[in-house]
Amino acid sequence: MNKIKKSLFGYNTDDVNKFIDDIIENVEKIIKSNKEKEEKIKRLEKELSDIKNNPSKNIVKSEEELSKTLSNGILLTKNTKETIDKVEKERISVIKEKLINNINEQIRLLEELDKK
Repeated sequence: MNKIKKSLFGYNTDDVNKFIDDIIENVEKIIKSNKEKEEKIKRLEKELSDIKNNPSKNIVKSEEELSKTLSNGILLTKNTKETIDKVEKERISVIKEKLINNINEQIRLLEELDKK
């Protein structure tokens, strides 16, 4: 807030009006913030009341969430196992291919030696 300057016949009207406008703006912000907080408090009080009045409903919800989480975990484990199995098969295939190539190379070398 700026200082209000004096003019010939009292305070400067523009400065006073600006000061009042700033006060009004700040009060409106405070009122809006308070209303939002009151609404949030009412909503949280209702949720708390619902939990107190019907705890089994919340247990069921928690059980459903737990079941869903477990299902996701089982699916993830299954997918991980399938991926590991696939990688293992590919690894074995690569090893077999390298062994076959190595054996073929040894046979070729033996044939060359045999020709000499």
